[in-house]
Amino acid sequence: MLEKRDLSHLKVIYAMAPVLTRAAAVKLEAWVKNGGTLYTSAWGLRYDEAMKPLDPLQAVLGLKTRNTPETWCAI
Repeated sequence: MLEKRDLSHLKVIYAMAPVLTRAAAVKLEAWVKNGGTLYTSAWGLRYDEAMKPLDPLQAVLGLKTRNTPETWCAI
């Protein structure tokens, strides 16, 4: 949906999944730069479809780098 649909009518997107296609990430990045609000969590939007780090979103998430989240106990 993020990759193929017009997002301009949306104000907020909650994206919790750890994997997102690069094409969708580029579109989401442009949407945020145009005023959209993106909400995610520590593992959210972490990898692309090849399980490589999803770097295009780092700037819009306010991150310089993105490390693997640390856990303090077994989950």
